[in-house]
Amino acid sequence: MIGAAFQHQLRMTRRSPAVLLIIGLFVGASLYALAVGQRSHGEWVAAVQSAKQEEAKAVAEVRGWFERGQKGPEDQDWIDITQPAWQDVRAGTRLVRHPAPLAGIAAGAVDEAPVAIKLDRWANPSNAEGVRIENPEFSRAASLDLVFVFVLFIPILVGILGLGIGSWEREHAVDRAVAVQAGRAGFWFVARTVVVTGIAATVVVAVCGACVGGARPDLESTAGLVGLAVLYTVFWGGVSLATGATASRLQDGAFSYGLVWALLCVVLPAAMSEWALAQVSAEYAVDRSMSVRTQQYAIFKLEPDELRARLRGTFPAAAGLPAFQADDLPRPIRDPIFAGLTFALVEESHEAQMAREAETARAIAWTVWASPAIALAQGFEGLAGVGQEVAVAFRGHVIRSTRQRITWLLEETGSQRELGVADFEALLRESSMPFVPDAVRIGTPLRSLGMWALAAWALGMVLIWRSDL
Repeated sequence: MIGAAFQHQLRMTRRSPAVLLIIGLFVGASLYALAVGQRSHGEWVAAVQSAKQEEAKAVAEVRGWFERGQKGPEDQDWIDITQPAWQDVRAGTRLVRHPAPLAGIAAGAVDEAPVAIKLDRWANPSNAEGVRIENPEFSRAASLDLVFVFVLFIPILVGILGLGIGSWEREHAVDRAVAVQAGRAGFWFVARTVVVTGIAATVVVAVCGACVGGARPDLESTAGLVGLAVLYTVFWGGVSLATGATASRLQDGAFSYGLVWALLCVVLPAAMSEWALAQVSAEYAVDRSMSVRTQQYAIFKLEPDELRARLRGTFPAAAGLPAFQADDLPRPIRDPIFAGLTFALVEESHEAQMAREAETARAIAWTVWASPAIALAQGFEGLAGVGQEVAVAFRGHVIRSTRQRITWLLEETGSQRELGVADFEALLRESSMPFVPDAVRIGTPLRSLGMWALAAWALGMVLIWRSDL
């Protein structure tokens, strides 16, 4: 039965230029999306390389001063690289996150976290303007990517290939002849749907192969990419079977299939997106930033005793150093305290932000089950290494690194000793903590797509066998 259905489908495909055109358009759109993704991936890599080049340039400049016995550039005699505050600023340390091999498949879903940020005592991963300056490619993020093409066009590919299954046979009374030969026409409809789904899955896997060949991801990511795409294709094969099971006319089957496509790929994802945005607190960005800024300004008005008291609450180990016990704190001693206390406000704001984002993530976690389109998009974003989880993790990495830098600054300032090249090199080594994101987790999207595919095929089989065949 499958062999006969395959031969029948090949004949119909060869006789239908529209079907060949749709296959060609799908492949062409996918390859274009892959090209856009590769360009976006290249821009990400270029941003990281630019940041590391700036760091190398700053480090080479400082090393040159030490080699020549200088404390800074000759035309800027106020710079003293033997002081910790200047080593902090002039180290030029960049914290970066490298793109995942499959970052290009979700080029239109670039998250809000930076890909490179300068680490010093004023580092703030929530400072949007700083992120844009350091990462200019964010301003022109791609809108067309493989996620978009697969979500919207795989259903169209399956629908065109399977157009008329069931309805065409009934409309032309072919189902009766098939029932006489096969005993039941339902077997023929199922066989045709399996063949159509297989052909569409082959085309999709070929596109995935082109993506893997260009990105060279690991085996786990490759399997995840192919698994998500194939399950999504199988689901729409089940929808094709279900919508054609009882349709008596070609128009009825096509209308039912198009209605399901519009609901699951357009209406539900749009509704879920609006609902998810509504879960984010209105004061998430502007009010929080203004509150932190107001509190930072207030710190500069504190008296020495108040500064010491606040410092003991945030950096207790550094607060006990002799340099911070003077009655009148001079500016070189006071400035690191200001940096530490203002960072504590940023850290507190970041923790509150993380708590809100975790609450939002829990509230919208169920949406992955609401639509196969959402499941596919979330799975692809996980493989691409973008999205809320990765953004939160990188901001946390920046915060931890900044705390470590400020702790060093306070301890060295409190010691009141001149720093040398060995101290500078040690600072560079301690600041070079690479960002290692958590392992990609796409189990939930895979399970969701598997559930949707199983439900669609089960419904189709039930409708086929309950119809008068």
